[in-house]
Amino acid sequence: MIKLYSYSLSILCACLFVMTNPVQAAVQCSGFDVTFTSVTLTGVGNGTITYDVTIRNAGTTTLTFSKLTLANYTSNDNVYDGSDASAGSAVFSTVTSGTSLAAGQELTTSYHASYSGSIKDIPYLILQLSYQDTECDATNNQIVACVRPNPVLNDIAISYLEENVGQYYAAIQNTGGDTLFLSKTILQNYVSVDNTLGGGDVGAGGSILNYGAKQYLLANESFVISNFDFNAANLSNYSYVIASLYYNTTACSAGNQVVKALVVVTDMEGRQEALTNTVVWDMNSTSFITKDNGTWSSNLTYQFFDASGRLLAQGKTIPGQRVHLEQGSGLGILLVTDERNSCSQKIIR
Repeated sequence: MIKLYSYSLSILCACLFVMTNPVQAAVQCSGFDVTFTSVTLTGVGNGTITYDVTIRNAGTTTLTFSKLTLANYTSNDNVYDGSDASAGSAVFSTVTSGTSLAAGQELTTSYHASYSGSIKDIPYLILQLSYQDTECDATNNQIVACVRPNPVLNDIAISYLEENVGQYYAAIQNTGGDTLFLSKTILQNYVSVDNTLGGGDVGAGGSILNYGAKQYLLANESFVISNFDFNAANLSNYSYVIASLYYNTTACSAGNQVVKALVVVTDMEGRQEALTNTVVWDMNSTSFITKDNGTWSSNLTYQFFDASGRLLAQGKTIPGQRVHLEQGSGLGILLVTDERNSCSQKIIR
């Protein structure tokens, strides 16, 4: 049986130290080569799926947009085949400004796909790129996005340990295109002598995540849970806590696990405060700057949400560069991340 424990839920209002594996850049092949970097769904409904997509020229020769086509397909699985339904296509020059993309450059643009019937019957959106001239690598022209809810536990950071109880911060995100309901989302803990969940591991408490007034996560919305409890007798007998996220209805994935050594991140609160102080918001110019204090890498990404969790703007920046956010008014939430750190704060425009 899943035990219920109290915790504090903060919607995009805390900084969390997040360890990730850096993405290795693809080796350039000689000639034409276009590939996807990322796709993020921004809205689903009324027969339309909207998204932001980033492409990269992975070859050595400049790509001409008038020769580049972006095609959409809806699919019952994450593999493209002849049974998948066309969801529209366009020559790239009609969906973005500019005429070409030089070797090594990336470009982000917004576009949409169309669908018929119920969105609940469409698990995946598959995007494909094609170029009129022969590419030196045609195997990297496809990317898949989840149209259903897709709960992901990005990481946890242990903030407190004693003999029989511990606490951690957890970073959770809905990476799918449809709304994720927290009443169907369970975070369950186990303690283990090794880093693999097995039959001999001990349940250490958990909870359904419908806490307080927050009942759902919109597409691409994230939140941080602070002070989430895990409990077991004699924690010193174990080496790891395994946090397992479950979703008990139809989704692209049913959840995932994060394994963490039972070691406290000793300066968790100090780290959060330090990171928060590095992102400086200027209400008068509706802009922010990330101070270079030695914590951040040179590759930062930012996302800007309104108070309901709707993504208004996103992009890339570097420490010391000022970024203007013209979209919306009132309360907003700014999220800045790099390969190791994630920091968010409420702002007023």
